[in-house]
Amino acid sequence: MNTGTGAHYELCLYNDGSWYLYHYTALESGVLLGSWASSISPATTYHATFSLAGSALTVTIDGTQRISVTDSTISAAGKTGVKFYGTAADGSGLVIDNFVASETTANTYTFSGPILGQVNAASTNFSVTPNGIYTGTITPATSGTGSFTPASLTWSAESTTQTFTYTPSSVSGSPHTISVSSAPALTDPASIAYTVIPVQSSVAVNNAALYWSRDNVYVNGSTNALMLVMGSYLKTNFTGTTFGVNVDTSALSTAGIAAARYPVIRYAVDGGAWTTAQLNTTTSTYWSAGLSSGTHTFRLEYDSGAPYSGTTLIDKWTTPVNPVNITSFSIDSGSSASSPSTLSELLRVDGDSITEGLRSVDATDTIAGNSASAAYPHVLAGLMNVEYAQLGYGGQGWTTLGSGNVPTYPNAVDYYYNGVSRLSGGVLAQAPTYWLIVHGVNDGGAAISSAVQTRIGQARTEAGAACHIFVTVPFAGTERTNITNAYNAYVAANPTDTKVHLLDLGAGFSFTTTDGTHPDTPSHSTIATALAAAINAQLPSMTASPTSLVQGTIGNEVILTGTNTSWTAGTPGSPVFSLTGSPDARIASQRITSATAATLTIDAGSYPGTLRIVDGGNSTSTSITVTARGGVSVPASTPPQPPATGFAVAINNGDASTTSTAVTLALTGGPDTATMAISNSADFSSIGIEPYAATKLWNLCSGLTACAPGTYTVYAKFYNASGASSDAVSDGISLMVQEEVPAHATSTPPVPSGSALLDNLQRISVSIHDLIKSPDNTAVYYVGTDGKRHAFPNEQVYFTWYADFSGIRIVSTVDLATIPLGANVTYKPGARPVKFLTDPKVYAVASGGILRWITSELIAATIYGVDWNRMVDDVNDILFGNYAFGSDIISPADYDPATAAASVQYPGDGRGF
Repeated sequence: MNTGTGAHYELCLYNDGSWYLYHYTALESGVLLGSWASSISPATTYHATFSLAGSALTVTIDGTQRISVTDSTISAAGKTGVKFYGTAADGSGLVIDNFVASETTANTYTFSGPILGQVNAASTNFSVTPNGIYTGTITPATSGTGSFTPASLTWSAESTTQTFTYTPSSVSGSPHTISVSSAPALTDPASIAYTVIPVQSSVAVNNAALYWSRDNVYVNGSTNALMLVMGSYLKTNFTGTTFGVNVDTSALSTAGIAAARYPVIRYAVDGGAWTTAQLNTTTSTYWSAGLSSGTHTFRLEYDSGAPYSGTTLIDKWTTPVNPVNITSFSIDSGSSASSPSTLSELLRVDGDSITEGLRSVDATDTIAGNSASAAYPHVLAGLMNVEYAQLGYGGQGWTTLGSGNVPTYPNAVDYYYNGVSRLSGGVLAQAPTYWLIVHGVNDGGAAISSAVQTRIGQARTEAGAACHIFVTVPFAGTERTNITNAYNAYVAANPTDTKVHLLDLGAGFSFTTTDGTHPDTPSHSTIATALAAAINAQLPSMTASPTSLVQGTIGNEVILTGTNTSWTAGTPGSPVFSLTGSPDARIASQRITSATAATLTIDAGSYPGTLRIVDGGNSTSTSITVTARGGVSVPASTPPQPPATGFAVAINNGDASTTSTAVTLALTGGPDTATMAISNSADFSSIGIEPYAATKLWNLCSGLTACAPGTYTVYAKFYNASGASSDAVSDGISLMVQEEVPAHATSTPPVPSGSALLDNLQRISVSIHDLIKSPDNTAVYYVGTDGKRHAFPNEQVYFTWYADFSGIRIVSTVDLATIPLGANVTYKPGARPVKFLTDPKVYAVASGGILRWITSELIAATIYGVDWNRMVDDVNDILFGNYAFGSDIISPADYDPATAAASVQYPGDGRGF
C-alpha cells in the first residue's frame, strides 16, 4: 500500500443518491476510483463495507457489492485510512454506527514452479505467495543435491509474491523433491517433483536421422522444420534418457492467435502411450525424460489445428501462421540420434478439410473437434502398412480457393506454401507408391474435367511411371460425372499408362457426419476400410505360400522363404512381406525382390505375431515368432514340443460308442502349444485354427453331408506360437441308433403343451433365456419364450451369442425330456458372414435368421474389413432349412453389422421364441 502523508480512501454519499470512492495520496489530491448511482430514502440507515485485498477494492452496500475496482498505485507495504462522508437529501447526514478496521493474517501460502530442468543450470522461477499479511521466513529444501538462489525468502508485514531458483548439481535421485517450510509456521503446501535431466546437446532439424513425413513438412536447412498441415509427423531413434522437442510459437503470438487456437501435437516413446500437448507462448520445449538407458524410438504428430482465430481465417499460405515450427531437438550430451525403421511404401493423399481431419471428432470448429489421427488417411496408412503424407486444405477444390489464402488445388499442389516448391527438377524428391487425389466436394458443379485431366498428366510426370495414381470421386459422390469423364479422357489419350485408376466407392456408399458434411470418427474408419479394399482390387493379384522365417546373417535381418510362389518382384504393386504383432501393429514391411525369398530388417525385440504377404486383393499369412537383433528366430518348420504322453485327442473319455452326434473331446497339447485345429476329415478341409483348450464340445457330423450310424473319427493338430503344427492325431467312436425306451420303463412325465410349457419350466426350476444341458450329453440348448429348448447346432453358432460356457445349467435327463425341442438357434445377426459348403455365395445374417447375399467382394470388404474372407464360417448343408432368405445386399449402406447385432439380445429375438 502507499504510505504517503495523508494517504486514505473516502467513500462518499451525495444528495443525488450517488456513492463515490476516492483515493487520496495527499490531503487534498483525490482520484475517483469508482461510483454507484442509487435512489436513497430519508432517514434510512445504510450499511457500507469497504474491503481492500492486495490491489483489489470492493464496496458492499446493504449486503450487495456495488463497486469493484483495482488500485494499481498500491505497490508497497504500509497502512491506509478510510473516511466515510456524506449528506442525505433531508440533511440528516450519513451515520456510521460501527467501524472495525482489520487486516487478513496469513495462515498458509501457495507454492508453484517448474517440474524439469538441466543439471548445473538454474531453473526458471519457483513462486511463493502468503495468503495474507505475513512476517517471517520461508525456506526451500531439496531431496537431491543442489542450491537455491536466494537460500530463503523473508516477509515483513506483507503478502507479496517472492521467487527463487534451483540449480541441481547431480542427476542422481531425479526427480528431486522441492519442498518449502515456514517460520513462524504456516500450513506448508505440497512439494514439487523436479525432474533433473543431463546436460543436453542439440540435433538439427535436417539431421539425416530424422524421418519427416513426405511433402507436408518443409525443412528449412538446419534452421527449422515447418509441419505445415495436420497429419504431418516425425520419427527417429535416439540413445540416452531424454529427448526434447524445441518449438517456436512466435508467429502465432505475433499474429494474435487466441491461445485456444494454438496447434496440438502428440508424441510417444517406444510405441507407448501418447502425450498430447497444446502449444503455448511459455513452453518452448516438450520433454520425454527419465527414460531407461538404451535406444528409444520417438514419434511426433501434428494432430489438430484450427482454421480460424475468432472469426478471421488463419493464413496458411502467404506467410503460414499455424504450422508447428520445430527449431531443433535436445538429447543427452554424448548420446546420438539414429535413423528409424521405415516402411518401404509411401501413400500420399491430397484433399480438403475431410482429408485434413476437420470436425472428425465433433461439429465444433475448434481444436477439440479436429483430429488428423482420426481421419481416413491415417487409418488407411495403417491398413496398407505404409508411410503416408496427409495433405488437406479446408475449402479447397479443383477450381475453388482453399481457406486461409490457399490457391486452388492445381495451383497449390506443387508448393509447400507460397513460392516454396516441393519439386526438384520437376519431380518429387520421393515419389509416392500410391497417390490418392480426393477433390470435388467444394467445386459446386463447376466445369472441372479439364483441370482434372491436366493434373493427372502432371502427377504422372512428377511421380514417375511406377506410381499408382488414384483419381478419387469424393465419398458423397460429388462431381462423379465430371471426374469420371476426365479420367476416361486421360486413359483414352494415354492408353499405355495402366497405373492411373478411377477410385469410386459407389452411389450406395454412405457415412455419418458430425455436421452434415464431415465424417465422424467411426465413418473415417469405414471410409479407410472401403478405400483399402478398392485399392487392392485394382492392383496385381498374387498367390504365395510362406513356409518359414529364419534369422539373417547380418544384425537383425529376417529372411522369408516360400514355395509355390507367384509374384512380380521389386515393383510397386508386387507383394509386400511384413511382420505384424505386439507391441506395434506395424513393425516393418519390405517389397519382395526375389521370386523365392525376401529379407526384412526389423527393430529389436521379440514379436509373436503374423507374417503376411499382401498384394492386390489377395493375402496369405502364417503365425510366426521372431526375436531380432542377435536373437534366434523360431521358424515355422520347427514342430511344437509334445507332452510326455504324446499329443492326443479322446472322444467322450475314450468311450467305444455314443448315441449322440454331440460329444466332448479331451485334447492333450504340449508345453508350447498355442493353437489347435479339429476336423472330422483327415485332410483338415474346411477348418480353422483356434486357441488351444483342454476340452471342446464337438459335433461328429460337422462338415459332413450325411450322418448315418457308423464309426466316426475326429482328427486334431496342435500348433506352437510360430504356427508350426504337430502330426495329426485321432480317435474313433461308433455312432449308434438310440433305442426307444418302453413307456413302462421310464418315470418321465408326459411332455406338456401350449401354455402349460411355461408352467412346466417353473416346475423344474428352469427360466426363459436359460442355457441348459443334460449331464450325459454335450448338446447345449437355449430356453425360449415359447417354453421350448432350441439347440445350438455347433460351437461356431454358440460363440456368436456367448463368450464362454460358464452360464450353462445342468438339468436332469428326465427334466430335459419334458421340454420339447424347437427350431435350432442360428448365427447371431452381425456376428460374421456365412456360406454353405456347396453354395459359393457369402451371406450376412440379419434378424430372424434371415440370410442376405453379399453381391460383391468390395461390398464385403467395406462391411467387414479387408480381412472379411477370414471371418466367413462354413455352414453344413443339412442346416440349410434353419434359415430364411432376404433381399440381396447391393451396397454397403444396405447392411450394418453393428446395427444388426444391436437388434437382438437373445437367440430367440426376431424368431418368435
